[in-house]
Amino acid sequence: MSRQVRMQRMQFYIEPELRNDLEALAKHRNVSMAELIREAIRGFVIREMPKREMDPILDIIGMIESPDGPTDVGKNHDRYIYRKDWEEK
Repeated sequence: MSRQVRMQRMQFYIEPELRNDLEALAKHRNVSMAELIREAIRGFVIREMPKREMDPILDIIGMIESPDGPTDVGKNHDRYIYRKDWEEK
């Protein structure tokens, strides 16, 4: 059972070129422009939110995309989330 989230309306201005690019990307991805804007805002907030206010689990976002990232995140996730060496105990 999915829970419907009540959205809050916002209005803002963007440059015509940016709007055109947004519309083209939305068509390419087969999503609404509003969904792309929400996705962009969500990513910005995650990147910019002070670490103390965020859930530490969010620190693992993007680790898999990095070829230099750890390959054992699923097994040793506490080490990466809480930055403690759990194997030495």
